[in-house]
Amino acid sequence: MFFGLFKPRVRKVYLPILEWLPDEVLIEIVRSAPKGNQAALCRTSKPFYALSLPILYQNVVLYLGEKTDIIDTFCLTVVGHPERADVIRSLRFKNVGYIRYTWCLKSLNYDLFFESLKRMNNLEHLSFDDDTTSPEDFSSRLASMTFPRLRHLAIYHPTSDSGRAQVARIFSLHRDLTHVALWSLCPDSDEPEYIKWDNTVVLQNLRHYEGHSTALLDACCTTRTLRAARIRAISWPTPRSIFATLQSRTSRDQNLPFTLSIDYMLKNDELQSMLVSLSGDMPQIRCLQMRSYEDKMHIVGPQVFSAFIRANPFMQTTVQTFAENLRRFGRIQYFALNYRAHYEYELGSVWNAKRCHKAVKMFAEACPTLRACCIGSRAWKKVIMDAPWVEYTRDAFEVDAGLSEFEDR
Repeated sequence: MFFGLFKPRVRKVYLPILEWLPDEVLIEIVRSAPKGNQAALCRTSKPFYALSLPILYQNVVLYLGEKTDIIDTFCLTVVGHPERADVIRSLRFKNVGYIRYTWCLKSLNYDLFFESLKRMNNLEHLSFDDDTTSPEDFSSRLASMTFPRLRHLAIYHPTSDSGRAQVARIFSLHRDLTHVALWSLCPDSDEPEYIKWDNTVVLQNLRHYEGHSTALLDACCTTRTLRAARIRAISWPTPRSIFATLQSRTSRDQNLPFTLSIDYMLKNDELQSMLVSLSGDMPQIRCLQMRSYEDKMHIVGPQVFSAFIRANPFMQTTVQTFAENLRRFGRIQYFALNYRAHYEYELGSVWNAKRCHKAVKMFAEACPTLRACCIGSRAWKKVIMDAPWVEYTRDAFEVDAGLSEFEDR
């Protein structure tokens, strides 16, 4: 008589996650995971291997540190497994921190590196730091390869005439480039080693340019497609000719936004003259980033450099100069002020939030169209116009302003 009180136990069946979760959701989960977890998922099962491998190898950054064993291991893996070479879309070869490990290049197996690079037929982004291009035959080896899908190329001027000719050949083989970064190995000069460009090399789709000079734009960019640029300004009035070249390569439609980043080493009077000229030549600028080119970190170290920033009347003079001239820009929405590359976070740590916020208010009063502002590692934005400024991350600011596409140098 008690049998009706008991129900048979139902055994639950748990389906594998790959059977009930869509691949689109799994891809987003894998994409947001760290590289180590992505590698572990590749070893879990064949379905996860097929799902995670393209994400793991999609964006590769090789750091030139104290040892090159990791780079050699990666190159051996690519050579031995062609399916991994096919999924690589971006390859960056970078130095580590402030120190340039030039002596490590002697231990780097360049034959193996170029053998693996040759197999990356679907490469879209390729960038090198200056020290990685130091071997004499580097440019000639790179000029012997073609990447049909390459759209983003960052490279340095070689020091030899033969190397410069090979760089010109590299661009002649990749005429569909949309992003180009071409820097000089003599950055402290306004007269870098210009490459003699072939007039037949035309980059009709160029939208993003970074470099010390505009020689490439003068020779190879004949259309008004440019949307973003990063340049160097060491002595006035050299930037005036650069602004004229940039303006001649941008659209005549003033409503199309333009992003400009300037690494400058100018006195305050020269800086003011440059800002006046810039506001007149390029009124369509939507985002302006100014990076002071103070090369003292490599010499004195971070602690002494912090003291240098505190002693320098940067807050009273430079900030005031920008506040007085931002009113000349009628369409600017994003403004960033910091030191070049590795010094940005140091500047943000020295300036406290109160001092940075005070500077942001000065910029906002001078330029009512300003929507977001970044000083060092700190950033502020307005959610809506006439709303109070709220602090948010520097990375989010760079994405909103269009600065995230610039090379990290």
